[in-house]
Amino acid sequence: MRKFVLFSTLAIILAIFLVRIILAPAYDIIIYGGGFAGCAAARNAAAAAPDKKILLIVPDTSQCLGGLGTAGGQNFADIGTWRGQLVTAGSFGRWYEQAGQFYNTLAMSEIIAADLSQFKNLTVMYSQDIRNVRVEEGLIKSLVLAPITRNDEGIVQWNGSERKISGRIFIDASDEGKLAALSGADLTVGREDWPEQYLSADEKENQALQQAATLMFKVKGVRTPETPARIGDMDFVKDGKGSWGLVGGKETWANNEIVLNFNRTYGPEGFAIKPVNAAQDGAGSGEWWVNMLLVFNVDGRVH
Repeated sequence: MRKFVLFSTLAIILAIFLVRIILAPAYDIIIYGGGFAGCAAARNAAAAAPDKKILLIVPDTSQCLGGLGTAGGQNFADIGTWRGQLVTAGSFGRWYEQAGQFYNTLAMSEIIAADLSQFKNLTVMYSQDIRNVRVEEGLIKSLVLAPITRNDEGIVQWNGSERKISGRIFIDASDEGKLAALSGADLTVGREDWPEQYLSADEKENQALQQAATLMFKVKGVRTPETPARIGDMDFVKDGKGSWGLVGGKETWANNEIVLNFNRTYGPEGFAIKPVNAAQDGAGSGEWWVNMLLVFNVDGRVH
């Protein structure tokens, strides 16, 4: 009888211990979003709380850090200086100083990864996205994640079994605000918070439109001058790392018949050419990323 009571008591204690392990948060802080904002949040959290477990979820199939600024091809850091000093500081300021204003996208991703790797309390989970969010009494308790991949047609799809991740603090640092939306947080998207007089009649009654998206192009064959110069309505400039950038084209946009005809033809379908900004994919590269085609009526909430 005593052995039975002792066994039962040990079983109860073990069960309580296991339940506590299962219910205990796996991470203290979970950041969703692998772009510059998410990476900076993860780095700062890991540095400020070295005794806490930090998780960065990267919902991108490319297995790299930096989001739009790397995998997205937006390698033109459109920031400047004031009184000779870089305006942007913090984590991005450090990455910017290493990469330059017009940078190689892979190199920038590697710079961020190396910076984050110094923190042993920080875990980076690549190519995972949210399937479900568990909320109790207005607080996020856990996420259900699953692997994502891109098929031969370029479509992102689920690819693997789900896993449950629990935590104490959750930060949505994504571009589309998916975690906040799934958790039922009170938020606005698109132009919902614009003054009503600036919205179209349809937007006043239905969902406000999203900011225009940019479709990036990688091109070859860009000819540069010997030194930074203005050619026509285009300004060729160099950053401190020796990489070229290009900005301009307002006169071309306003007067060139090819551009005007494109915008007249495809504007009603939601496409428009704008003045250009472009950047060499790092010093010495023969490839450039070009930003000049806008895509309208894209709903950023669609995933």
